[in-house]
Amino acid sequence: MHKVIQHDGFTLLEIMVTLFILMIVGTLISSGLHTVLTAQDRIQKKRYSLTEIQLALFQINLDMQQLMNKPILNPQGQELPVIIQGNNFLEFTRGGFINSSIVNPDTFERITYKLIDTHLLRITQHISNNKVINQSDSELLLSHVKAFEARLIPANNPLSNISSQNKTILPNQTMRLGIDIKITSSEFGNIHRIVAFEFNTLDKENNDSSS
Repeated sequence: MHKVIQHDGFTLLEIMVTLFILMIVGTLISSGLHTVLTAQDRIQKKRYSLTEIQLALFQINLDMQQLMNKPILNPQGQELPVIIQGNNFLEFTRGGFINSSIVNPDTFERITYKLIDTHLLRITQHISNNKVINQSDSELLLSHVKAFEARLIPANNPLSNISSQNKTILPNQTMRLGIDIKITSSEFGNIHRIVAFEFNTLDKENNDSSS
């Protein structure tokens, strides 16, 4: 008689079923890992965008703290208000640094925040002999911005009307003012920030004579 020898192992069908199950498990793991990595990448991008917005608001706050009541002339010789505000636009005079590349530079600058397309720019106009010159520097602060708005608080604030011909604020006063900054982001919607600052309404003529 021939003795029947039995071999321990897997049949071809069992191997195919096992491979099919492993393939399904691997697909699920790969899909889940891809979802986790995509979510982490999305969170990092949002965190980066939010950091950019916070830095832009910090820069605006820093500029507003150095607001100056100085009679500044535009290149055409017309006097500019301390602040010009509007939709997608904010312009004011602040203390600055001496630019050695300019003839007779002043220690203050004209700052403009302006929304062009979807880019919020910070434009620095240099000043010489109390007059804005055409030389300027532009810096990109934010992208993907739908709207930018700056509104003085209170709304009837006469600050934007100060000029040597129209002094609507009594001299030698320190006013506690604020400006409401609203940035409409494509990612986060409307973002508000109230920037508080003190404004010295010292008579500019006296200010000029003492400087």
